[in-house]
Amino acid sequence: MKYILIIDDEETVRDFLEHYFTKMNFIVIVHPNGASALEYLMSGKPADAVITDLNMPIMSGMNFIKAVRSQKELLSLPILVLSGNDRSESKIGALGVGADDYITKPFNPEEILSRLNAIFRRIEIYKNKN
Repeated sequence: MKYILIIDDEETVRDFLEHYFTKMNFIVIVHPNGASALEYLMSGKPADAVITDLNMPIMSGMNFIKAVRSQKELLSLPILVLSGNDRSESKIGALGVGADDYITKPFNPEEILSRLNAIFRRIEIYKNKN
């Protein structure tokens, strides 16, 4: 089973995604902001992928991504942004600091799952080649 770390300050979004990904046989960890999620990761706890909002209190998703990408042991952790901001500048900025994908709200959870599975497939292909 894979671990999915979900970071969003909106409880309804966290609850919905937690329910959906649990139903799809993932182990789901939820956090309301980037700071608590970063603390979780830095303590060595498991995560196979992250789904994060950008606009959150305490630590934004953008700062979370930068912090994760500054840690050697977390460089390959897949990060998917889920944001209500659909401006190109936001998408370019998030991808530029290290996000692997960007989906705008409102969203279809099946699309998120499909994009995560595509990332997981690429990781497996890379592992099998090396």
